[in-house]
Amino acid sequence: MTTPKAIGPNQIVNIKITFDARLKNQYGFTSENIELNTDDATVPDKSFSVYATTEEYFPKLNDDDLAKAPVLSLQANMVNFGVVRAGVVLTREIKISNTGKKDLTIRHAQSNCSCLTIEPGSRVLKPGQETTMKITLDTKGRAGPQNKSVTIYSTDPQNPVQRITFTTAVN
Repeated sequence: MTTPKAIGPNQIVNIKITFDARLKNQYGFTSENIELNTDDATVPDKSFSVYATTEEYFPKLNDDDLAKAPVLSLQANMVNFGVVRAGVVLTREIKISNTGKKDLTIRHAQSNCSCLTIEPGSRVLKPGQETTMKITLDTKGRAGPQNKSVTIYSTDPQNPVQRITFTTAVN
């Protein structure tokens, strides 16, 4: 990051920020806080957040390569727990399989809520192999309709990002 040493009154400058996802080594949603130290007498430290979603890049594949590629198949992409009492812990096991011709790697599974925990099972699936992902939703402190999700990042070149949505009504 290059910034000018001094910025005059009412002057606007652009700051170029480069995010190298390899250094973060995490797929999915991520955030970083960036802090600039200034000589501003009132608020010397200027802080802002940068958000990114990191996904695997796949070059365009020809039909032959696509036919040989790994394929992530989910048993379900939506789970409805129905109506439950507050404080109930709900668990589902979702089967994940590789219906492709090459090894499938599950890079990362990320929930959109701390109330949703994931036990991912096997990370590498041979062709025809399956694993079970255990997902637990804790309704403690929750009320009303709940829509939560788990996003799975994999080496399936046609559908590298897939989501399982969990719904329930907490009363």
